[in-house]
Amino acid sequence: MERRCPVCGQPLPKALDKKQLQQRMDKFAAKASAAERRKLEREHRLQLAEEREAIRFEAERVANREANELRQQLRQAQREKTQIVERARHEAERRAERNTAHAVRLATRQSEAKLEKLENVREKDRLRHTGEIARFQAQIDNLSRKLEKQSGQQLGDEAEVDLLTRLKEAFPSDRIERIGRGVKGADILHHIADEGKEIGRIVYESKDTLGWQNSFVAQAKRYQTQYDTPNILIVTRAFPKKKKGLCIVNKIPVIGPAMAVALADIIRNGVIEIARLRLTQAVRDSKVHELFDYIVSDRFRTRFGDIADTVTDLRNHQQKEKEWHEREWENESKLHEKLDKSRREIDSQLKAITRADVRALVRRAAASA
Repeated sequence: MERRCPVCGQPLPKALDKKQLQQRMDKFAAKASAAERRKLEREHRLQLAEEREAIRFEAERVANREANELRQQLRQAQREKTQIVERARHEAERRAERNTAHAVRLATRQSEAKLEKLENVREKDRLRHTGEIARFQAQIDNLSRKLEKQSGQQLGDEAEVDLLTRLKEAFPSDRIERIGRGVKGADILHHIADEGKEIGRIVYESKDTLGWQNSFVAQAKRYQTQYDTPNILIVTRAFPKKKKGLCIVNKIPVIGPAMAVALADIIRNGVIEIARLRLTQAVRDSKVHELFDYIVSDRFRTRFGDIADTVTDLRNHQQKEKEWHEREWENESKLHEKLDKSRREIDSQLKAITRADVRALVRRAAASA
């Protein structure tokens, strides 16, 4: 009888015995079993993955639902807490407003009292200042009496040195010399220079005395001839009766020390302008005399007097304004310091009241929530 394969039904080779057949069948069965096992494992893994996904989805759904419920509860609690805190804040603000109004009224009354006290102090200062002025005036009068006792030579020397110094500072390119005691001549000789060349002179006679003397003019007239120049100035603090600042006595200018340099500058500029003209010496000398005639004219004296008066008034005004500003700044600084101090005290008190009340209300509201 022909042998056949029990699996596929095909005829078996004659050389294949039963043992070999069994071995082959076992090998085939092992392969089939392994394939089936792998298939089952894949199906099992897929099933596990599907179950895990289903479980995860359900867990997320439950978690989302619970999270939404929790968020709603938190929002509700937050709204309640916000309402409680807002009520507490409004209550604290109303209380702070009442306290502020009271504090402002109190501070206003205190400030008014302090201002009134300050006004009293200022009035006392004014009276004390008036007394000090009177005392200083007495000291000045005393010094004046002492100065009157000094010799005329001492006063004259001091005035000449001061005038010489101011002239040298104003005209550094010119040669300005003091004649000195024991030499016949004026007190100060001013050599006007233009580009290093001497082109004219100004003569100064300094008279720092307590009273005016007409001999000053006669002496100045002699110096016009001695120094061959019409430009001579008498610089003095003592003027003829009812005269001051600048006056003309017998065609000689008499001027105070404060404006002497300004007048010398005008004369100097005129001499330089004339020298720069291409004129003969005789014509130039004539022009110089014309310039001096204008200097001693009423028209020039009036204009120059206006300038001098304006400068004096401006200086006095500036000095008074400076003193007033210094006093006002000092007083205003004191007032500002007092106001700042009161304001800081009010702010500190308000912060202490407001913050303490709000913190306490918020703590109670949070505890209630």
